[in-house]
Amino acid sequence: MRSRRLVVLGFGITVGLMLTNRLDSQAGDPNRFQTIAAVIKALDDEDPEIRQNLAIALAKLSPESIDPLCRALRDPSPRRRAGAALALGLIGTAAGSALTSLVESLQDSDREVRRQVSFAISQIVSDQRIRPTVGLLGQP
Repeated sequence: MRSRRLVVLGFGITVGLMLTNRLDSQAGDPNRFQTIAAVIKALDDEDPEIRQNLAIALAKLSPESIDPLCRALRDPSPRRRAGAALALGLIGTAAGSALTSLVESLQDSDREVRRQVSFAISQIVSDQRIRPTVGLLGQP
């Protein structure tokens, strides 16, 4: 079982690296948004390492990937929603425009989605934005 897991992990890393290289070479390419959409769709993969690598690739596509990732937070697939949140978190403070969508996603019925959303918020919110975020959550 361990060797199978290593093979799957190796495959996930390879896929992530291949996608990252392909996406980097597409800067300025009009098909870049189609590629972003295809990678977001692939976030539904059952393997967590593959989803993580895809999220890393999507983070490298910022800022073009931010709006599609926000839309993915409302996808029917919890794995896709969690992957989108992870990617937004990896983008960091540059994904500030996603903060409202992420705060809304804190109410998601899936625990993994909420975990990834909380990670994303922790990476996006700067010290200066902590107070307004707390207000959004209904806290005094």
